[in-house]
Amino acid sequence: MQTAKDARDFGNLGKTLGALAITEDARGHGDATNQLRRDAMRYLYLAGDVDGITVSYHDLGNYFHLYARQPTAAFSCHLAAALISALAGTGGTGDSVHNASIDLRELGAAVLPVNVADLCRQLGDIPGTDLPRLIAAISPDPAAAEQNLRTLIAQAQALAELPDEADPPLAARPCQKH
Repeated sequence: MQTAKDARDFGNLGKTLGALAITEDARGHGDATNQLRRDAMRYLYLAGDVDGITVSYHDLGNYFHLYARQPTAAFSCHLAAALISALAGTGGTGDSVHNASIDLRELGAAVLPVNVADLCRQLGDIPGTDLPRLIAAISPDPAAAEQNLRTLIAQAQALAELPDEADPPLAARPCQKH
């Protein structure tokens, strides 16, 4: 890891920290998992790794759900991952929307963002990230970003209303980009 830092290889550093977050998650260490994923995201932002950032938001949403039981943070992270995927056309939108629906069903009481600016505000406390700039870079048309956000929220809400008998638990649904 120090070699990647010294070489300013932010992409590999972010991926390494992300892998360590997965290891800590498997060990049940929620606080360490959360911090490592946040650190990974910071470096992935520096590297401009849109796929890695998407995975980080998705996984951070899982950690907020599983460890912190924070419905708004979990839903917002899953929604950000879905929105980035939808706007960038990178895939993985369905997994994040599905997990957002589980956030609503299992945790309830999430404060849903009213627009992209509100979503960005809800996630603005993650150091080293700039979700507004990322969204503007991958979708120069603000109206398209707003429409995508509304569609994704509606999809998550509709899925949350469905019976959950066949739903795998959230822990079994990591982002498929790993």
